[in-house]
Order: sequence, then structure tokens, then C-alpha cells
Amino acid sequence: MASPTSIDLNYRVDGPPDAPVLVLSHALGLSLAMWDPQLERLTQVLRVVRYDHRGHGGSPVPPGPYTIEVLARDLIHLLDRLGLNRVSFCGLSLGGMVGMWIASNVPERIDRLVLCCTAARMLRPDDFAARARTVREHGMEA
Repeated sequence: MASPTSIDLNYRVDGPPDAPVLVLSHALGLSLAMWDPQLERLTQVLRVVRYDHRGHGGSPVPPGPYTIEVLARDLIHLLDRLGLNRVSFCGLSLGGMVGMWIASNVPERIDRLVLCCTAARMLRPDDFAARARTVREHGMEA
């Protein structure tokens, strides 16, 4: 279900190869490193897949616009490349929106879904652009 416009995302896989898989999806303006503090504990019992959304961290920055569907299809493309058909998923903010899209549109790919500090819809384009500009100029603390 990946789209022809899907890209190869930057990602990391940690934990026992035979453990259940948990995908961690980060917030706007962050990267897979956001999950570093949780990694040691999680990888004791889970195989953890962390990735950077397009335009974030070490992933490519193709021309926009980026939609939640585009970001979700990028992740589906990654899961397909890794041979992962069904995963548990935890997403924060933007990452939660990606998880909701996948759970709503390809529910067979999601075993368990954890959504943190997220919303069911995106900000209006002007609001989103202003938030992205603030993050670029002043960091997530702003």
C-alpha cells in the first residue's frame, strides 16, 4: 500500500530479532533520537523500529507538500522493506496522526496503537506553517 512517491526513510532497528515489534513515530521537528531515553528499557523485551519522517532527521527532504497520508505511506513502504506485516505502534503528536491514518486505512497493519498528545486532524495550513517556522527558528522548546 506504499505509494509511488514513498521514499526511503532513515531508520534504526534495535532489540531482540525474535521479539514483538514496536514502531515509534516522533513529533514534528524532532527525529528518531527523541526516543533514546526509552530505548534501553523497551529493547529488553521488544524489537523497536524508530524512523525519521520525510523532512526530519536523516531522512530525505523532497519538495512538499507533505500530508499525513504521504507520511503514513512512507512508513508502510519502510515496513514492507523490513518484512513487517503487523506491528504495535506508538506515535507522539505528528507521529500519532500517522498511526491514526494507518489504523483507519490499513488496520491489518496495526496490532496495538498508542497515541500520545496528538489530534485527529492537522492544523490549518497557515497554522501549521507558523508552527513549523517557530520550531525551525527557536526549537521545540518554543
